[in-house]
Amino acid sequence: MTEIDDQYDEHDQDDAAEAPDGFGTFDDYRESRAAKRAEAAVTTVILGEEVTLPAELPIGFELRMHRLGSPGTTEAETITILRELVAMLYGDDALDEWQDDLDLDDLQVLVIWGAANVRKPYSMTFPEAAEVAQAAEGKARKMSAATRPTRSPKRKRSGSSKR
Repeated sequence: MTEIDDQYDEHDQDDAAEAPDGFGTFDDYRESRAAKRAEAAVTTVILGEEVTLPAELPIGFELRMHRLGSPGTTEAETITILRELVAMLYGDDALDEWQDDLDLDDLQVLVIWGAANVRKPYSMTFPEAAEVAQAAEGKARKMSAATRPTRSPKRKRSGSSKR
């Protein structure tokens, strides 16, 4: 053991037992927070099925959302990411059950709406999610156009002119 470990063992174990009220562990805090969020979880009906959003989302959800918006993401990667996002929000089998009834716009709306309402329950409506999706699509088009190579204007040749 290190000197720091020895010092902890000698002194701090007794102090930890005497922590003031309200001073709990991180795990206690997370459990309490999860219980409060679960009570406020949003429930809706999607294609005739009642669905309740999860009380919280792992950080991996945010990381996937950022990858989804990255200009280098391929179409195949986008499909995989969307499948993972839908599973995190609505369950592992949701996309398989809904794929024949949803179009891409519906899917984008469900992901945006679900993410917003997990973060802050009842903060976004479906029409608002559709507006966000349309704005994001427009931004993506502009970024794509900006990254396309442009043609240089043709220069006039100088020199050999007819006499």
